[in-house]
Amino acid sequence: MIFVKETRPKIVEANPNMGALEVMQEVGRAWKSMTEADKQYFKSKADNDKHRYLSESRKFYDEVAKVGGL
Repeated sequence: MIFVKETRPKIVEANPNMGALEVMQEVGRAWKSMTEADKQYFKSKADNDKHRYLSESRKFYDEVAKVGGL
């Protein structure tokens, strides 16, 4: 999703007449054409975001448990 979030606006700007499906197909082609080394940048960002999400979720549920919810 991070790759899509960063790439989609650029494709839309360069191709304002493209429909949503065509834009996403172009995003897919861009991803497939990247080297593994280039993809690693986005995979690393996604991993970091996943860890952030899990940490925040854990804190939230710990807080809910303290007040007697769930």
